[in-house]
Amino acid sequence: MVPDYIPQNYYDGWGNDKFNAWIFEIIKKVYGSENFVIGPSRGSDGGIDAEYVKAGTVPFIIQIKWREISRNSPSKLRSEIFSKFKAEVERRSSNSGSIKYLFVTNVSLTHQYHEKFKKIIREYPALNIEYWEFEKENSFLRQYEELYVKFCPYFTRAEIEKLKEDKDKIISELKDHYQEQLSESEFLEIQRKVKDLFINQTLQREYYYAFIYFLEPVYMDGRSSSDRKILRKLLDITEQTELDFIGQLVQEGSISRTESLLSVNNRGRAKTSLNGFIDGLQIPLEKVVDMFEKWV
Repeated sequence: MVPDYIPQNYYDGWGNDKFNAWIFEIIKKVYGSENFVIGPSRGSDGGIDAEYVKAGTVPFIIQIKWREISRNSPSKLRSEIFSKFKAEVERRSSNSGSIKYLFVTNVSLTHQYHEKFKKIIREYPALNIEYWEFEKENSFLRQYEELYVKFCPYFTRAEIEKLKEDKDKIISELKDHYQEQLSESEFLEIQRKVKDLFINQTLQREYYYAFIYFLEPVYMDGRSSSDRKILRKLLDITEQTELDFIGQLVQEGSISRTESLLSVNNRGRAKTSLNGFIDGLQIPLEKVVDMFEKWV
């Protein structure tokens, strides 16, 4: 099933082609597959990725803008996406009397940018304009489960446990073979990269959740104090913020607390978030392991 929480960098690993292919399937679900034509390859499509072609009807064009979230500033991405949307609307308005235009992006929009998009739509009443962004696409993930299974295959509990066993084995091998001491300067560089991944405190909390899974078993008493201290330093949070995160995660049912032991309740979600974290850092996994094994 689709995870309850979908991080804003969820589509990063898909790349442009996979994201476009998924959007095409969604569009055919929403508008039908008849007369749907995929545009030419990138660089020669004139900015249009697909369209509905039928004589005697209002032109219906589709433009898709996938962006890698983890490696870019969210505010710059929103500004860039809005500029491209506005420019295309203005261009189409000057060349066409009437047209339907669907603009799609995986970038998450703030309330301010939603208002900007709506303002453009109101300014061009002759154009039938629609836009899909991150949250809209997540709703389609939940609505069309067969497409979610096709494009985002999930794991059974047994498969997740097997993946955990494989992960533990890899970590054990890394511990045996990786001897280089992680220096303070290296840790600070990793910490800087981690800060670049944060979009908001919700995502910061999600990474904390992922590391509870990564570090299991995790205790609230002295048995895990070293790991939790390093995790707080890595995520640049205070002890009080950590306690707030734990309280929120327990309250929403994401974490169970039995006496002093913490355990995650959704390993699939935690694994997805952890993978997004590691991919976003672009550093060897052994460095992450070493932070908790050798850094003091």
